[in-house]
Amino acid sequence: MSRTDLPNGYDGWQVVDATPQELSEGYFRTGPAPVAAMKEGRVDMFYDSPFVYAEVNADLVDFYKDPTTGEMLKAKPITNYVGSLVITKRIGLYYNDIMHPYNDEDITNNYKFPEGSYNERYSFYNGSKLLGIDVPTPDKWFTRSVQPKVDIAVVSETDNETLIGEPFAVKYDITNNAQIEHTVEVFLNVTSTYYTARHGKPITLVKKTMKIPAKESKMFSYTVKPEDYLPKLLELSLLKITTFFKISLSDTILHDVRSFHITNPPLDLSVNGHIAVEVPFQLQVNFANPLQIKLSDCKLTFEGKSYGPLSVKIEDIESNAELNYAQTIKLDRPGTENFLVNLHCDQLSNILGKIDVNVAYD
Repeated sequence: MSRTDLPNGYDGWQVVDATPQELSEGYFRTGPAPVAAMKEGRVDMFYDSPFVYAEVNADLVDFYKDPTTGEMLKAKPITNYVGSLVITKRIGLYYNDIMHPYNDEDITNNYKFPEGSYNERYSFYNGSKLLGIDVPTPDKWFTRSVQPKVDIAVVSETDNETLIGEPFAVKYDITNNAQIEHTVEVFLNVTSTYYTARHGKPITLVKKTMKIPAKESKMFSYTVKPEDYLPKLLELSLLKITTFFKISLSDTILHDVRSFHITNPPLDLSVNGHIAVEVPFQLQVNFANPLQIKLSDCKLTFEGKSYGPLSVKIEDIESNAELNYAQTIKLDRPGTENFLVNLHCDQLSNILGKIDVNVAYD
């Protein structure tokens, strides 16, 4: 859109959000804020630019509660967590499964420069200065004079997702770069989470003390079992893994935060034969229950461009059993019909399948 209320250069794509998590002048609203201004750190460009800039550039800061003293200690901030990936749906029809990466268009570079680059540091400096926040200049940042030396390096080897009903391992490679032995206290916390990143239900809390000899590495690994996380899953089956590493002989606390996705198996959809206008045909739905428990109170929802949505209650699906269901459908328009089918049960939800059907005149 054109932004005649702003200086030249800020037309084009704007950020708007009708359901933000903060008020703007007394209302739940956000924007329009120019995408070009976000990349430059121009948080003085209307509207709500400081909020939008923070949505894609904020540092993640967690606090660790010392179990002995009860003191809240600040962990080393994570600068590359928020805004690490900004995507939208690619133009055109869905390819294969609806969650296939091909359907995503990465627009991160529209919003920010590469993390850690001089331009990114200058944008951050510019935005902070406009807000009256004192931060190091990019030149000082790149001399490393403001970045403290840390003896311990931590690299996560945890996957980002696993199939529902399967265990998964949280793994960290901990390296001691110092000339002396260090003791590292590891605190692992796994919780379910909402899509807004708000904490849901606690799943596991693990504490382990490890001695890391000088110039050596050790692996921390903990397996989360399905019986631990299945009763705690929320919408979209997202987990949050937060791990603190408290290093002896220093005040340094490192931490790692990552989102973890418990994935559902897809619905298998198929049709047979020639599909024509006003001629009934059957859409076949097949699904294998991956859990060791029965799925109850289940329903299938069918929706297309010119069909539905239609919800159908189906029988319970026993553990490790298969669902085979055929829905009779009649369409009144020729062309390509895009069907999306969703299976929802009390124990498992948001199980999706997609199929494109070509409908002929006769």
